[in-house]
Amino acid sequence: NEEIDILSNILDDMTLLTSGEYIERIIYTIPVNVTELIRNIVERLKIVTGDKNIKIEIKILSNYLR
Repeated sequence: NEEIDILSNILDDMTLLTSGEYIERIIYTIPVNVTELIRNIVERLKIVTGDKNIKIEIKILSNYLR
């Protein structure tokens, strides 16, 4: 199922990013706009959920934006 594959890939990526092993393998780093990254993930999830009556929304707290 394509939807399950997409969600599984997102979870795999998030798990890899948060694991200690990944940190040791980083060759270089680049700045990431986490707010924009989360917005993109939510938009992808909205496409995956389609018309299944699932609501996904985010709330960005302004005091965490730089």
